[in-house]
Amino acid sequence: MKDFNWNDIKIAYQVACLGSIQKAANYLDLNYTTVLRRINRLEKDLDCPLFLHHQRGYKLTDYGEKLLIIFPDIEKKFNHFSNFSEDEKEIKGILKITILSEYSCLIHPVLLQSQKKHPNLKLRLKVCDDVLPLESGQFHLSIRAGNMKNTSADLIAVKIKKLEYSYYASVDYIAARGVPLSVFDYKNHYWVMPSDHKKNLSFVKKIYSMLPADAVRYQSNFFLDIQSAIEHGLGIGPVDDSKAKLIPTLREIPIDYCLNDNSLWLVYHKSLKNDAKIKAIVNLFKEYVHNHTISERL
Repeated sequence: MKDFNWNDIKIAYQVACLGSIQKAANYLDLNYTTVLRRINRLEKDLDCPLFLHHQRGYKLTDYGEKLLIIFPDIEKKFNHFSNFSEDEKEIKGILKITILSEYSCLIHPVLLQSQKKHPNLKLRLKVCDDVLPLESGQFHLSIRAGNMKNTSADLIAVKIKKLEYSYYASVDYIAARGVPLSVFDYKNHYWVMPSDHKKNLSFVKKIYSMLPADAVRYQSNFFLDIQSAIEHGLGIGPVDDSKAKLIPTLREIPIDYCLNDNSLWLVYHKSLKNDAKIKAIVNLFKEYVHNHTISERL
């Protein structure tokens, strides 16, 4: 492929349209010598003549005629390409988000604010407890829980809220079986625990290691399901503190080694760090969580 200067092409196109170097120079606000030099350079780079000089100006060669035909389309596509960065700055289009089932309702007030501030932006939600990869580009943003210590270097994680979980039991369970008196008493109680990858959450993993298999009487990968089971007296298990406060029949159970370094995160690929849609939604989430407790909307 031959190398040439793009600006030389644009200058040559104006000469072809106006039929005169001087007219093109006036139009482009350049001097005659500069335009002539740029045309000569372009013809040398392309190794073909574009113009034939005659008394009335410059006449196009066959190559010049082709330039006159194809250049407008090339310029249009080039301008469209150069505007990609501007399009990226506009808050419009579709933003696909994956979110944990426990916090899917969190998106609704954020969506309302998005509609008010960014009416041309549409949010598409995938409620899923699995961690769906962002590298494929199928989703733009993911709302995840954990400590993000092992987050890929290609991902950016923005903390929006610390998750506060403690262990609870219903008053009915406590009336029937009491409460653990020590770590050694854990094996004598029934437990309602998370399953699948949620077993790796810090406030869950350590407790699991201290329980015999037959002590775990109920498992679910859905925290709201676990909460319901605990409310119904099936056993002791973790509940979001903000939700537990709203349930008068739950009592917190002091649990040794209930360590919690988990938070709620907005995660997106680093290639989207300058994307206006991502920035807008991240800001709306942070604003909402700052001004509200999650329990107010769930």
